[in-house]
Amino acid sequence: MTLHSATPTLTEEPLLLVVDLEATCWKDQISPDGEPQSVFNMEIIELGCAIATRQGKLLDSLSLLVRPVRNPILSDFCKTLTGAYSGERDRSFR
Repeated sequence: MTLHSATPTLTEEPLLLVVDLEATCWKDQISPDGEPQSVFNMEIIELGCAIATRQGKLLDSLSLLVRPVRNPILSDFCKTLTGAYSGERDRSFR
């Protein structure tokens, strides 16, 4: 998938690319296998990006869902915190 914004020319103002990552997480910061939550056991579940002007005008955006491998079932805490649902990921990868 690609963003559909026009490429700026030298006479146009610079654009900003904003990137946001959402990752698996657990209420008590303990993973299902008993390990403390860390960057080593959290998995990306969503990649969001947007192109905007420096004045904050949104030009385009894109959200990509990622199915986690180590812990494919998202915790209730993670679903509530991120607004993400395992079912969305299951349907998006069929």
